[in-house]
Amino acid sequence: MRFFKLTSVRILALFVLSLAAASLITAWLNPSPVAVVARDARKKPGNELLTVIFDHARNGETEAVKMYLDSGYTPNIISPRGDSLLIVAAYHGYPDLVKLVLAQPNVPVDFQNKMGFTALTGASFKGFTDIMQQLIAAGATVNHRNMSGQTSLMFASLTGRFDAVKLLLNSGANAKAKDTAGNDAAALAAQQGAADVAAVLAAHP
Repeated sequence: MRFFKLTSVRILALFVLSLAAASLITAWLNPSPVAVVARDARKKPGNELLTVIFDHARNGETEAVKMYLDSGYTPNIISPRGDSLLIVAAYHGYPDLVKLVLAQPNVPVDFQNKMGFTALTGASFKGFTDIMQQLIAAGATVNHRNMSGQTSLMFASLTGRFDAVKLLLNSGANAKAKDTAGNDAAALAAQQGAADVAAVLAAHP
């Protein structure tokens, strides 16, 4: 694997900015997933508690989040940035916290944030295969697309996550799908110098 001069965060920022500017504006103005959360009858936290819970989640403090959930609050909270608790847990790489959230009733595994990213998107981008396996087992849509047509496979390929790419392909990911700019996963991997990932993708039927 070649060393990536760009950090994964910078790659994501450039990717999204170059391919999805118009779609992001639409998404910010139209956060449709909130309708799913609105039907949850469990307790919802105020703004102060909401901030505290997401701080615990970002830090991987599973027991603190469990206390919150055991008190009757909903796991379907949304951060000011539009992320669900599951997305935050998956993106930051906390498998125990992901397991806890998924164990709660009526948690939408395919919840999309304002950019159309799901928990599986975030875990794939970071290469957290243990979390990806949990999400896929829970019914996550492997070929989900954001507003720019980007899939979890594309994000795993973009950051050269070989094991994540293999897992997604074995789980039914479409290697030939293209985003709105016409890039498939192999092209994105090649652009970042991930030759081994590009080769696997190019050979996949």
